[in-house]
Amino acid sequence: MAGAQRRVAKRRTATGALVAACVGCGLVFAAQVGDVPLAATFDAVARAAANEPVVPAVANPWTVGIEAAPARTQIAAGEPGAAPDPIVVDPRIDALVLDLRDDNVPWNAHRAMGALLDLPPGRIPALEDSLRSHDLQQRIYAGMVLRARCDLERALPSQALFEVSTESLRSDVQVDDIGTFAQPLRATSLQFLLPHAAAASPALRAALRSDDRQQRVYAAFALAPAAARDDVPSIVAQLVGHLESNRIVGDAMLAAHGLYRLGEPALPALRMWRRHLDEQARSLIDLIEADLLSPPRDAATLKERGATARVSRLYHDAVLQYDITRSPLPHL
Repeated sequence: MAGAQRRVAKRRTATGALVAACVGCGLVFAAQVGDVPLAATFDAVARAAANEPVVPAVANPWTVGIEAAPARTQIAAGEPGAAPDPIVVDPRIDALVLDLRDDNVPWNAHRAMGALLDLPPGRIPALEDSLRSHDLQQRIYAGMVLRARCDLERALPSQALFEVSTESLRSDVQVDDIGTFAQPLRATSLQFLLPHAAAASPALRAALRSDDRQQRVYAAFALAPAAARDDVPSIVAQLVGHLESNRIVGDAMLAAHGLYRLGEPALPALRMWRRHLDEQARSLIDLIEADLLSPPRDAATLKERGATARVSRLYHDAVLQYDITRSPLPHL
């Protein structure tokens, strides 16, 4: 009995580590629910006293919101003075990577994920190679593990990992039990891609031409802050229709914030689209333009302005305050 209890405790520990890692690989979760605290969000009083905008206008939409590359604990291979990347050596690795496949063996893939996460820092070539596997479950699970290890090791993700993470945004990626540890797979994948928008831009641009609507919309949202000028028409076209009133929960907020993060270069296209859209979409486009050209300078203005296009009770102004860790992602 004691041995069985130890095995159960170890399994729970591995699962707990995977939960923490999957959450950690994206953006930080907000601890508070309900109305967004203005002081915590904007420090409105201090900014108003200094006569500064509560939310500065996006002066350079090609760089705002893009995080710098994460700090690394070692010099990357190929850089001056770099040592070869350490490779993890463990006799179980090949078997664990094979267990990630869809092989109808209950829970073996989950156990393999936990074991791979427990390995010491370093490259796992067999796991990286499985990102190119023909087995969908193996690709997706390998991506989950590598995203978590990238965050824990502060390593730079590969293009193959960006591609699999972008594939995970599709509505038809339905691998059994994926995402049940923390959040849905599409949420953890999108959270991972957002701070890497510039580096992941080749994969995200390719996804804009996908045959899957959900993947196109999420890719447009992720790419927006790192968009080049040639990307703007495609991103606007993917997001602007979701500003309209419909039965999809949360799509208007996501679309409005994504369009705002495109910055002022999006305004000519939005003005062109405006006359073809419904009242809710027109009010959101007006709010996007107002927030870009004349950001609110105090809390009262923020509340008043947000009331002109109310699409959520969680935010005063969803265009400015939308946070994917606080709001459910739409099913498209």
